[in-house]
Formats: sequence, structure tokens, C-alpha cells
Amino acid sequence: MAWTAYVEDELSQPIDALVDPLIRLKLISDGSRSTLILTMHHSVGDGPSAVHLIRDILRATNGQMVVVAADPRSLEQAVDDLSMPIKSFPPVRTDALFPPPGYRPADIKKPQVRIGSVARDEVTALRTLAREQGTTLHGALSAAAARAFAALTPQHAVIPPRVFSPIDARRRLLENTENLGAYINAVTVDTLRFSDVFWEDARHFSSKVGLFNDPDVLVFGVRGVRAALAGNPTVAETASVWAHVYGAEILMTNLGPLEIPIAFGDVTLNGIWGPAVSTGISQEQTLGFASLGGTLRILHTSFEPINGLVEAMLDILLGQIPNR
Repeated sequence: MAWTAYVEDELSQPIDALVDPLIRLKLISDGSRSTLILTMHHSVGDGPSAVHLIRDILRATNGQMVVVAADPRSLEQAVDDLSMPIKSFPPVRTDALFPPPGYRPADIKKPQVRIGSVARDEVTALRTLAREQGTTLHGALSAAAARAFAALTPQHAVIPPRVFSPIDARRRLLENTENLGAYINAVTVDTLRFSDVFWEDARHFSSKVGLFNDPDVLVFGVRGVRAALAGNPTVAETASVWAHVYGAEILMTNLGPLEIPIAFGDVTLNGIWGPAVSTGISQEQTLGFASLGGTLRILHTSFEPINGLVEAMLDILLGQIPNR
């Protein structure tokens, strides 16, 4: 059985935070090659946390020292320690043209997981091209994913799909701490229509995400979520707020270039795939991106999969490289 099938099984077994272990590990090995599947409840870890934990597991199994993070504060504690005035605000999301999405039917219990990749030379070319075009690789990935989604789902040919992007707060608020925890904010980008020029769409996505990278806006977002939860809302109320504020058809979870070693004694880390995650939104397509050794690996996870999404996205993306 392929390792992606094991990931599908893991995602089919939600973690009950009241009774279950909040982290699960599964090791699959054929004697020469092993795959480690790490599953965690989002309350105790995020994508970068998973990468750091995998690195430390490999260090420990090789007898190397595992260093405890110097700053063990949670994101909420770090925000409490700041006295930052709010200097700027993200644009208010409106439902006038974009009614919030619904949630997938409860009888869909198992997702589909598929993979793709972009070679090192092509990743380098895309990063360079994105920089020349005044955007980012994440902006280009978002534009390509949205265009591919629209091409494969006629109902989104007029109004493009919404794109949800988690944002790592470590770099802005905690000096790149590596401890286990949830250190993310997020933004969902609505688009009225596609531009005739691909790079215009890429700049649109990167500029919106860039607004939420501002430390003041990150602090504002964290405080806003805490205020919303302070009244102990019901599950239904929380789900409604999530759909209105963050609901999107595409979830782009991009870990970026992973700055971790690949050699651990006799063990070589060949690649990291993920994250694979779902918020429960109807038609949601999660695209997890991680670069190791220059290769960009893509993990497509969905309980209502759009077949061929990764292939269509890569056709659009790689088609931007001149003389390819």
C-alpha cells in the first residue's frame, strides 16, 4: 500500500482532544526505505512544528543532541507580552458578492491524497521570475491553483475560488522559535475576476497575504480570535464565524524552503510532504507545499477531490517559464 493511503487512513480518524493522544506517529518500512507519518491535533502544533519535530526525532534516533527551544511561550503569551499599537488594519472581508461556503456532507469520511513535484531548476527559475514580476512564489502558486480550480469547475469560471493562506507568526513575533505549538494567523483572499495576465493575479495574491505579514496586523488578528472565543460560542456559532471569515475553496499551506539537514548519520531524509489538513469546507482542496534540497513537493488532500488539479496547476505555473 502506498504511503499516501496511510495518510488517507490517518485523516479518516479525527483526534478527540478529550481522550486521544494529541500526536500520533506511524512508521512504514520495507527494509531499505522508511516513511514516517506524523499526525497532530492543530491545538498543539502547526506545519513548521511538525518539521521541527521530525528533524528532532531523526536527531535523537542518531544519538544527536536535541536542543529545547529558548522561547517556550505560546503565541497568545507572546502577544500578551507586547505593547504594540495597531497601526494598520486588513481590508474587511465582505459577503456581498461572496456568500460564505458551506461545510461538506458528514457522510464523506475519507479523503483522497495525491502528490506532485517541481524540479530544483524549475523552482529556481520560478522564484527568479516571480521576483522580477514583483511577487512571490507563493503568489504564483496561488494564482496557478485558482486558475486550475476554475478551469476544472465551471461554476467558478466567473467568480474565482477563494484562497486561504496560513501565515507563520514565528518570524514576525517570536524570533523564529522552533518549539512545538500553533503559531499561525491566516488570510483568505477573495478575487472578483481573473486578470488577463497571470502575473497580475500572482501580485494580487501576494499583496493581500503581505498585508497580514505585518506584525501589527498579526497581533490584531490573534487578539480578535481570542475576543471572539471569550464568550464561549457554540460549535455551530464557531463554524459560522470560520466560514464567514476564513472559508475558502483552496487551502494553500506553504512551508517554504525547509532549513533542516538531510543527513542524520546513516539516515538520509529524502523529502517532506505536507501538510495535509482540512477545515471541513465544502469542495475544499488543500495544497501543501514544502521545499527540501531545492525540490518543491506538493501534497493535494481533499474529501471532495478535483481530479487533475495538481497537474493543471503545474501546467499553468511551469508555462510561465520562458523557453521551457
